[in-house]
Amino acid sequence: MSLKYFHFIFVTAAWLLCFVMAAWAFFEPSNEGSLGVFLFGIGSTVLGLVLIGYEFIAWRKLRKIYIG
Repeated sequence: MSLKYFHFIFVTAAWLLCFVMAAWAFFEPSNEGSLGVFLFGIGSTVLGLVLIGYEFIAWRKLRKIYIG
């Protein structure tokens, strides 16, 4: 496996983990009414979306480098 593919698998795992943590923060009943956990959920969601955007941009850039 090349370093490029390992990188994309790692980034995919990172944004999936961000969305799992955001779901935990938003839907865990014992965290109801906690501002810190709510902000953690928002931050996790935003970071997950940023990582998805980064993955698409990096994929396009690396495809250009390796193809020509």
